[in-house]
Amino acid sequence: MAIAITNLRGACILIARNTDDMNKAIPHNELYNSFAGQKHDISESEFTQIQQAEKHLRFDGTSLVYEDVNMSFNTEQDLITYTNIQKNNLEKAITHVNEGTLKTDAENYIGILDAFDTSSVSFPMTTSLEKHMSDLGHTVVSPLQL
Repeated sequence: MAIAITNLRGACILIARNTDDMNKAIPHNELYNSFAGQKHDISESEFTQIQQAEKHLRFDGTSLVYEDVNMSFNTEQDLITYTNIQKNNLEKAITHVNEGTLKTDAENYIGILDAFDTSSVSFPMTTSLEKHMSDLGHTVVSPLQL
């Protein structure tokens, strides 16, 4: 069972494939189910959809609400801009993650984004960058995991 943590406003602030990954991202895991938010069990499929930016998750106070994310890139510049934003978000977030597989995967994914040849993509690209990278066989890491 995967995990999502929402803040008091219901926004998803963290996803984790398992408890070990959650503990790497939040070493003081008493922060959830407290003033900071609430822990929720989610399926592996739901985790993957959030990780790959296909779904957005929020908590409405009673239940989890999944909303479709219809991401597309009309031009190469749109994709370059989004890739750079994701890379910067990962680089900032990775400084807070304890050593382990999750940190290594994030460092590797940042390298993949650095080397990504956006000119190899046909536009418009009607899938998320994360889904595209996963389809190419790369291990994707979302900033929500860190």
